[in-house]
Amino acid sequence: VGIDMPKKYSLREALKQNVPIVAKGIDSSRGEDIHILETKEQKVRFITWLLLSHQLSKLHLKDNIEEYLSNLFSQIENGDFSSSELNLDREEDYFFEEYVENPGNYNNSMRIVADATGEIHYAYLLRSQKEKCEENLPYQLPDFHPLESLWAGSGYKWDILLFDSRSPFYIGTKQIAANAGKNRVTIHLNGGKITDPMNREVLIQHNIDPDNPQIPEQLKPISSELGRLCRGDYPHVGIDLIKKGRKWLLLEINNGTNLRPEAMGLPKDTSPEDCEKEMFRRVIENLLEKKL
Repeated sequence: VGIDMPKKYSLREALKQNVPIVAKGIDSSRGEDIHILETKEQKVRFITWLLLSHQLSKLHLKDNIEEYLSNLFSQIENGDFSSSELNLDREEDYFFEEYVENPGNYNNSMRIVADATGEIHYAYLLRSQKEKCEENLPYQLPDFHPLESLWAGSGYKWDILLFDSRSPFYIGTKQIAANAGKNRVTIHLNGGKITDPMNREVLIQHNIDPDNPQIPEQLKPISSELGRLCRGDYPHVGIDLIKKGRKWLLLEINNGTNLRPEAMGLPKDTSPEDCEKEMFRRVIENLLEKKL
């Protein structure tokens, strides 16, 4: 449809990259389960953690955990995946892509909501509340050592090993998603003048007029076409984009779009269910009008 996506890498290709890359869980949403891997050490630790899979809960049984992991890290760094304890099928649980450095001091992304007829309903730009790489991803850590947490029946998951600095798999992942949890600011692209100084600056960096913020013209036909392409499965989709230099890249297309009542011209307290009903009504109306 005339738009590129961030460059994708296989697991082995990702390991060889000398630039920051991003590892995304295949079921990640709202900025969760997304890890930026900037150094060789981070890439080795993450990939080893990923491929050890169910073996992670058995590490405490090793006679010398440090020596075992040191040898395994070395093998992985050298591209040796022959260890019988590695689960290579786990590669399917994550995909790796280039890290896109968006304009400005904040993490930013754009969401455009389009329906099955190609109608664009609204759009907004998201920015993080804090500046880029100012904070790590949030995680509730246990009082005891993270390796113990995996076999003590505590309910902690494997990914605790990536977040706890006491862990041999610690990577100190920085927050890079603009849509993570409540850590975000929404800038509506509906023509209403933006007065907040930081939001105005973000819009200017994206070549969007802060006095009359609108969807960039080049994204309108692309978004319409993407909405139509998905009509066999979804009545509407959320199209996420990020700017790289002078061009826009497509991050992903979301079918589980959390509709925003204010952006739809509805009262702020409109329930998600009522938003969905209203969107469905509008889609049906567009289908009838366009006889699609």
